[in-house]
Amino acid sequence: MLRDYSRCPRYFYFRHVLGWRGAGPFNIKAAFGIAWSAAMDSLWVHADIDLAQAAFMEKWNELGQPPEDQVLMAQYPPPHRPSVCREMLVHYLRQREPLFNHPSFKVLTVEKPFAVPLDPNDDTLWYTGRCDKVIEYEGRVYVVDHKSTGQYSKSKLTGEGGFKWSFLQSFSPNKQVDGYFHYAHCVYGDRVDELWIDAALVHKEHHDKFKIIPIKRADATLELWLWETRALIQEIEAYKRQMQQIVPEDLYMAAFPRDTDACFKFNSQCTYHGPCVMWPNPTGKTPKEARLVEDRWSPFKDTDQKDVQWLKT
Repeated sequence: MLRDYSRCPRYFYFRHVLGWRGAGPFNIKAAFGIAWSAAMDSLWVHADIDLAQAAFMEKWNELGQPPEDQVLMAQYPPPHRPSVCREMLVHYLRQREPLFNHPSFKVLTVEKPFAVPLDPNDDTLWYTGRCDKVIEYEGRVYVVDHKSTGQYSKSKLTGEGGFKWSFLQSFSPNKQVDGYFHYAHCVYGDRVDELWIDAALVHKEHHDKFKIIPIKRADATLELWLWETRALIQEIEAYKRQMQQIVPEDLYMAAFPRDTDACFKFNSQCTYHGPCVMWPNPTGKTPKEARLVEDRWSPFKDTDQKDVQWLKT
Protein backbone atom coordinates (compact mmCIF):
# COMPACT_ATOMS: atom_id res chain seq x y z
CA MET A 1 0.00 0.00 0.00
CA LEU A 2 2.83 2.39 0.88
CA ARG A 3 4.55 1.58 -2.39
CA ASP A 4 1.33 2.29 -4.28
CA TYR A 5 0.99 5.62 -2.48
CA SER A 6 4.56 6.56 -3.42
CA ARG A 7 3.79 5.61 -7.02
CA CYS A 8 0.76 7.94 -7.17
CA PRO A 9 -1.56 9.14 -4.35
CA ARG A 10 -4.59 8.99 -6.67
CA TYR A 11 -3.67 5.39 -7.58
CA PHE A 12 -3.63 4.65 -3.82
CA TYR A 13 -7.06 6.25 -3.47
CA PHE A 14 -8.62 4.07 -6.16
CA ARG A 15 -6.91 0.84 -5.07
CA HIS A 16 -6.88 1.08 -1.28
CA VAL A 17 -9.44 3.69 -0.22
CA LEU A 18 -12.16 2.68 -2.68
CA GLY A 19 -10.82 -0.88 -3.09
CA TRP A 20 -11.14 -0.98 -6.88
CA ARG A 21 -9.12 -3.18 -9.23
CA GLY A 22 -9.20 -4.14 -12.88
CA ALA A 23 -11.95 -6.51 -13.98
CA GLY A 24 -11.28 -9.82 -15.68
CA PRO A 25 -8.43 -12.31 -15.30
CA PHE A 26 -4.87 -11.32 -14.44
CA ASN A 27 -2.55 -10.71 -17.38
CA ILE A 28 -0.47 -13.73 -18.29
CA LYS A 29 2.83 -12.48 -16.82
CA ALA A 30 1.29 -11.54 -13.49
CA ALA A 31 -0.62 -14.83 -13.33
CA PHE A 32 2.54 -16.84 -13.98
CA GLY A 33 4.42 -14.99 -11.23
CA ILE A 34 1.64 -15.49 -8.68
CA ALA A 35 1.27 -19.16 -9.60
CA TRP A 36 5.06 -19.63 -9.40
CA SER A 37 4.98 -18.31 -5.82
CA ALA A 38 2.25 -20.87 -5.02
CA ALA A 39 4.51 -23.60 -6.43
CA MET A 40 7.33 -22.34 -4.20
CA ASP A 41 5.08 -22.56 -1.13
CA SER A 42 4.66 -26.26 -1.82
CA LEU A 43 8.20 -27.04 -2.96
CA TRP A 44 9.94 -25.47 0.04
CA VAL A 45 7.84 -27.58 2.39
CA HIS A 46 7.56 -30.89 0.53
CA ALA A 47 10.45 -30.82 -2.01
CA ASP A 48 8.14 -32.63 -4.44
CA ILE A 49 7.82 -31.47 -8.07
CA ASP A 50 4.40 -33.05 -8.66
CA LEU A 51 2.92 -31.34 -5.61
CA ALA A 52 4.51 -28.03 -6.60
CA GLN A 53 3.15 -28.28 -10.16
CA ALA A 54 -0.30 -29.07 -8.77
CA ALA A 55 -0.10 -25.96 -6.57
CA PHE A 56 0.91 -23.92 -9.63
CA MET A 57 -2.05 -25.23 -11.65
CA GLU A 58 -4.54 -24.63 -8.83
CA LYS A 59 -3.50 -20.97 -8.59
CA TRP A 60 -3.19 -20.68 -12.39
CA ASN A 61 -6.79 -21.83 -12.85
CA GLU A 62 -7.99 -19.67 -9.96
CA LEU A 63 -6.57 -16.64 -11.79
CA GLY A 64 -8.60 -17.45 -14.90
CA GLN A 65 -5.84 -19.01 -17.01
CA PRO A 66 -6.56 -22.10 -19.18
CA PRO A 67 -4.94 -25.53 -18.79
CA GLU A 68 -1.96 -26.42 -20.96
CA ASP A 69 -3.97 -28.35 -23.56
CA GLN A 70 -6.09 -25.26 -24.22
CA VAL A 71 -3.23 -22.80 -24.44
CA LEU A 72 -2.77 -21.49 -27.97
CA MET A 73 0.78 -20.68 -29.00
CA ALA A 74 -0.27 -17.36 -30.53
CA GLN A 75 -2.12 -16.25 -27.39
CA TYR A 76 0.13 -17.69 -24.70
CA PRO A 77 3.62 -18.00 -26.15
CA PRO A 78 6.48 -19.38 -24.08
CA PRO A 79 7.63 -18.88 -21.44
CA HIS A 80 4.37 -18.15 -19.59
CA ARG A 81 2.97 -21.66 -19.80
CA PRO A 82 2.41 -24.47 -17.28
CA SER A 83 4.81 -26.80 -19.13
CA VAL A 84 7.59 -24.23 -18.74
CA CYS A 85 6.87 -24.04 -15.03
CA ARG A 86 7.38 -27.77 -14.65
CA GLU A 87 10.70 -27.66 -16.46
CA MET A 88 11.77 -24.75 -14.26
CA LEU A 89 10.77 -26.70 -11.14
CA VAL A 90 13.00 -29.63 -12.14
CA HIS A 91 16.04 -27.37 -12.46
CA TYR A 92 15.09 -25.36 -9.39
CA LEU A 93 14.82 -28.38 -7.08
CA ARG A 94 18.14 -29.71 -8.35
CA GLN A 95 19.80 -26.42 -7.38
CA ARG A 96 18.04 -26.07 -4.00
CA GLU A 97 18.38 -29.67 -2.80
CA PRO A 98 21.62 -28.99 -0.85
CA LEU A 99 19.76 -26.31 1.12
CA PHE A 100 16.57 -28.36 1.62
CA ASN A 101 18.58 -31.42 2.73
CA HIS A 102 20.79 -29.55 5.18
CA PRO A 103 20.14 -30.82 8.74
CA SER A 104 19.71 -27.28 10.08
CA PHE A 105 17.18 -26.20 7.43
CA LYS A 106 13.65 -25.59 8.70
CA VAL A 107 10.68 -23.69 7.28
CA LEU A 108 9.16 -21.61 10.11
CA THR A 109 6.30 -19.83 8.29
CA VAL A 110 4.71 -19.86 4.83
CA GLU A 111 2.59 -16.89 3.65
CA LYS A 112 1.86 -15.93 7.25
CA PRO A 113 0.40 -12.46 7.86
CA PHE A 114 2.02 -10.33 10.53
CA ALA A 115 1.38 -7.16 12.52
CA VAL A 116 4.19 -5.33 14.31
CA PRO A 117 4.32 -1.87 15.92
CA LEU A 118 5.78 1.10 14.07
CA ASP A 119 6.09 3.56 16.96
CA PRO A 120 6.71 2.69 20.64
CA ASN A 121 4.87 5.88 21.58
CA ASP A 122 1.76 5.16 19.50
CA ASP A 123 -0.04 1.87 20.16
CA THR A 124 -2.51 2.56 17.33
CA LEU A 125 0.14 2.47 14.61
CA TRP A 126 0.94 -0.98 13.22
CA TYR A 127 2.80 -2.27 10.19
CA THR A 128 1.00 -5.22 8.62
CA GLY A 129 1.89 -7.50 5.76
CA ARG A 130 2.49 -11.02 4.57
CA CYS A 131 5.86 -12.47 3.60
CA ASP A 132 6.54 -15.53 1.49
CA LYS A 133 8.60 -17.48 4.02
CA VAL A 134 10.68 -17.39 7.15
CA ILE A 135 13.29 -20.13 7.46
CA GLU A 136 15.94 -21.23 9.92
CA TYR A 137 19.34 -22.24 8.56
CA GLU A 138 22.62 -22.81 10.39
CA GLY A 139 21.27 -21.15 13.51
CA ARG A 140 20.12 -17.97 11.77
CA VAL A 141 16.67 -16.78 10.68
CA TYR A 142 16.04 -15.57 7.12
CA VAL A 143 13.04 -13.99 5.44
CA VAL A 144 12.68 -15.41 1.91
CA ASP A 145 10.87 -13.43 -0.80
CA HIS A 146 10.28 -15.13 -4.17
CA LYS A 147 10.56 -12.96 -7.28
CA SER A 148 10.13 -13.98 -10.92
CA THR A 149 11.37 -11.77 -13.74
CA GLY A 150 11.92 -11.76 -17.48
CA GLN A 151 14.93 -9.43 -17.19
CA TYR A 152 17.52 -11.66 -18.84
CA SER A 153 21.11 -10.62 -19.40
CA LYS A 154 23.71 -12.23 -21.66
CA SER A 155 26.46 -10.68 -19.58
CA LYS A 156 29.18 -13.06 -18.42
CA LEU A 157 30.04 -10.95 -15.38
CA THR A 158 30.51 -13.05 -12.27
CA GLY A 159 27.51 -12.92 -9.97
CA GLU A 160 24.82 -11.85 -12.41
CA GLY A 161 23.84 -15.41 -13.34
CA GLY A 162 21.66 -14.46 -16.31
CA PHE A 163 19.83 -11.63 -14.54
CA LYS A 164 20.07 -7.99 -15.52
CA TRP A 165 22.22 -5.87 -13.25
CA SER A 166 19.34 -3.40 -12.82
CA PHE A 167 17.10 -6.19 -11.47
CA LEU A 168 19.74 -7.37 -9.02
CA GLN A 169 20.20 -3.82 -7.73
CA SER A 170 16.49 -3.05 -7.45
CA PHE A 171 16.24 -4.33 -3.87
CA SER A 172 18.52 -1.71 -2.34
CA PRO A 173 16.82 0.53 -1.44
CA ASN A 174 13.38 -1.07 -1.47
CA LYS A 175 10.42 -0.26 0.80
CA GLN A 176 9.07 -3.82 0.81
CA VAL A 177 12.42 -5.34 1.72
CA ASP A 178 13.01 -2.81 4.50
CA GLY A 179 9.53 -3.54 5.87
CA TYR A 180 10.32 -7.25 5.99
CA PHE A 181 13.50 -6.48 7.92
CA HIS A 182 11.52 -4.42 10.44
CA TYR A 183 9.03 -7.26 10.91
CA ALA A 184 11.75 -9.89 11.23
CA HIS A 185 13.76 -7.90 13.78
CA CYS A 186 10.61 -7.28 15.82
CA VAL A 187 9.70 -10.96 15.95
CA TYR A 188 13.05 -12.80 15.78
CA GLY A 189 15.48 -10.18 17.08
CA ASP A 190 19.21 -10.64 16.56
CA ARG A 191 18.75 -14.07 14.99
CA VAL A 192 17.96 -12.25 11.72
CA ASP A 193 21.06 -11.43 9.71
CA GLU A 194 19.87 -11.01 6.14
CA LEU A 195 16.94 -11.41 3.77
CA TRP A 196 17.02 -13.64 0.69
CA ILE A 197 15.48 -12.62 -2.61
CA ASP A 198 14.88 -15.96 -4.35
CA ALA A 199 14.90 -14.92 -7.99
CA ALA A 200 13.65 -17.04 -10.90
CA LEU A 201 14.20 -16.07 -14.54
CA VAL A 202 11.14 -16.68 -16.75
CA HIS A 203 12.58 -16.91 -20.25
CA LYS A 204 11.58 -18.65 -23.47
CA GLU A 205 14.97 -20.40 -23.82
CA HIS A 206 16.56 -20.52 -20.36
CA HIS A 207 14.63 -22.45 -17.72
CA ASP A 208 17.46 -23.04 -15.25
CA LYS A 209 18.39 -19.53 -14.09
CA PHE A 210 17.79 -19.04 -10.36
CA LYS A 211 19.63 -16.94 -7.84
CA ILE A 212 19.47 -16.20 -4.13
CA ILE A 213 20.26 -12.52 -3.64
CA PRO A 214 21.31 -11.88 -0.02
CA ILE A 215 20.27 -8.49 1.33
CA LYS A 216 21.62 -6.83 4.47
CA ARG A 217 20.57 -3.58 6.13
CA ALA A 218 22.44 -1.31 8.51
CA ASP A 219 20.58 -0.15 11.62
CA ALA A 220 20.67 3.46 10.40
CA THR A 221 19.01 2.44 7.11
CA LEU A 222 16.15 0.75 8.95
CA GLU A 223 15.71 3.81 11.18
CA LEU A 224 15.49 5.93 8.02
CA TRP A 225 12.84 3.55 6.67
CA LEU A 226 10.87 3.93 9.90
CA TRP A 227 10.94 7.71 9.63
CA GLU A 228 9.95 7.64 5.95
CA THR A 229 7.13 5.17 6.63
CA ARG A 230 5.66 7.26 9.44
CA ALA A 231 5.91 10.36 7.24
CA LEU A 232 3.98 8.64 4.42
CA ILE A 233 1.33 7.46 6.85
CA GLN A 234 0.90 11.00 8.19
CA GLU A 235 0.32 12.21 4.61
CA ILE A 236 -2.22 9.47 3.93
CA GLU A 237 -4.12 10.14 7.15
CA ALA A 238 -4.15 13.88 6.43
CA TYR A 239 -5.72 13.25 3.01
CA LYS A 240 -8.28 10.89 4.57
CA ARG A 241 -9.31 13.64 6.97
CA GLN A 242 -9.49 16.05 4.05
CA MET A 243 -11.83 13.65 2.23
CA GLN A 244 -14.44 14.21 4.94
CA GLN A 245 -14.93 17.76 3.59
CA ILE A 246 -15.24 16.74 -0.09
CA VAL A 247 -18.62 16.11 -1.70
CA PRO A 248 -19.55 14.82 -5.20
CA GLU A 249 -20.62 18.32 -6.24
CA ASP A 250 -17.09 19.71 -5.84
CA LEU A 251 -15.39 20.61 -9.11
CA TYR A 252 -12.38 18.42 -8.26
CA MET A 253 -11.19 16.20 -5.41
CA ALA A 254 -8.69 18.20 -3.36
CA ALA A 255 -7.01 15.15 -1.83
CA PHE A 256 -4.78 12.31 -3.02
CA PRO A 257 -3.30 14.27 -5.95
CA ARG A 258 -2.44 12.64 -9.27
CA ASP A 259 1.12 11.94 -10.35
CA THR A 260 0.76 12.17 -14.12
CA ASP A 261 4.30 10.86 -14.64
CA ALA A 262 3.02 7.49 -13.37
CA CYS A 263 0.20 7.08 -15.93
CA PHE A 264 2.41 4.88 -18.12
CA LYS A 265 5.10 2.59 -16.73
CA PHE A 266 7.10 0.07 -18.77
CA ASN A 267 4.81 0.73 -21.77
CA SER A 268 1.74 -0.20 -19.70
CA GLN A 269 -1.17 2.09 -18.95
CA CYS A 270 -2.25 2.57 -15.34
CA THR A 271 -5.36 0.60 -14.36
CA TYR A 272 -7.03 3.84 -13.26
CA HIS A 273 -6.14 5.93 -16.30
CA GLY A 274 -9.77 5.93 -17.48
CA PRO A 275 -11.44 7.20 -14.28
CA CYS A 276 -8.59 9.68 -13.74
CA VAL A 277 -9.22 11.22 -17.15
CA MET A 278 -13.03 11.12 -16.87
CA TRP A 279 -13.46 12.36 -13.31
CA PRO A 280 -11.50 15.23 -11.72
CA ASN A 281 -13.67 14.38 -8.73
CA PRO A 282 -14.38 10.61 -8.51
CA THR A 283 -16.25 10.99 -5.19
CA GLY A 284 -19.53 9.10 -5.31
CA LYS A 285 -18.68 7.14 -8.45
CA THR A 286 -19.02 3.34 -8.60
CA PRO A 287 -16.53 0.76 -9.88
CA LYS A 288 -19.08 -0.38 -12.46
CA GLU A 289 -19.04 3.11 -14.01
CA ALA A 290 -15.27 2.78 -14.37
CA ARG A 291 -15.51 -0.81 -15.69
CA LEU A 292 -13.66 -1.98 -12.59
CA VAL A 293 -14.63 -4.23 -9.67
CA GLU A 294 -14.43 -3.82 -5.91
CA ASP A 295 -11.92 -6.22 -4.38
CA ARG A 296 -10.14 -4.84 -1.35
CA TRP A 297 -6.60 -6.01 -0.69
CA SER A 298 -5.56 -7.03 2.81
CA PRO A 299 -2.73 -9.23 4.13
CA PHE A 300 -5.33 -10.81 6.43
CA LYS A 301 -7.74 -11.77 3.66
CA ASP A 302 -9.00 -15.36 4.02
CA THR A 303 -7.00 -15.70 7.24
CA ASP A 304 -8.16 -16.41 10.79
CA GLN A 305 -6.83 -14.08 13.50
CA LYS A 306 -5.13 -17.05 15.17
CA ASP A 307 -2.99 -17.48 12.05
CA VAL A 308 -1.52 -13.98 12.29
CA GLN A 309 1.83 -13.21 13.89
CA TRP A 310 1.10 -10.37 16.32
CA LEU A 311 3.84 -8.70 18.30
CA LYS A 312 2.04 -7.12 21.24
CA THR A 313 5.03 -5.50 22.98
